[in-house]
Amino acid sequence: MTSIRREIELYPYLKAWLLQDFKNSEPLRAYGRSVEIFVEDVSTAAGGPGGLWSQPDVAAVVYHRGRYVPAWHAELFSFEVKTSAGMNRSAVFEAFGHTRFVNYSFVFWPTRASDANPDLLNLCEEIGVGVLIASDPMDLQTYQIMKSPRRFPSAPQDVDRFIMERFSDERKAAIEAWLDGRGWPKKAASEGQL
Repeated sequence: MTSIRREIELYPYLKAWLLQDFKNSEPLRAYGRSVEIFVEDVSTAAGGPGGLWSQPDVAAVVYHRGRYVPAWHAELFSFEVKTSAGMNRSAVFEAFGHTRFVNYSFVFWPTRASDANPDLLNLCEEIGVGVLIASDPMDLQTYQIMKSPRRFPSAPQDVDRFIMERFSDERKAAIEAWLDGRGWPKKAASEGQL
């Protein structure tokens, strides 16, 4: 097992997996090949009011479109990161708390599938939180989604506000550049005409 002792040490590996392999995972497989992912460490970002358990560690906005529904859609994913020692029922409820403003929420922690606590897995499934584990977080091949999350109906303006408030200026600029390259009318969007 890993020698990682602090959650923040897991963030770079999770972000690497999200950028490289997330689009091939079960929750995104249905989106097909038309997927673009932007990932941000939002653990210290000042967000709007949300109260207890309103601060995910890592977030990913996933843009996708279908073959027969060609418009781009955005989905917001949150990841509550825990060390093996820090994973408990409170972590699951913390991830569930994120569903106030994200479409999908996961807990992520380093463990082997055979060592994952079945009570925590059942709780996640019951309340709709996804479970992502890695037996060796530094080896992206060991990442495994044990439970897919339920989709929660966050309004597009809430997703937009989350990105605006919690993503870095650099990441927001990258998203805007990507959208501009797809003909997104930035001026109309900023004026609320879309």
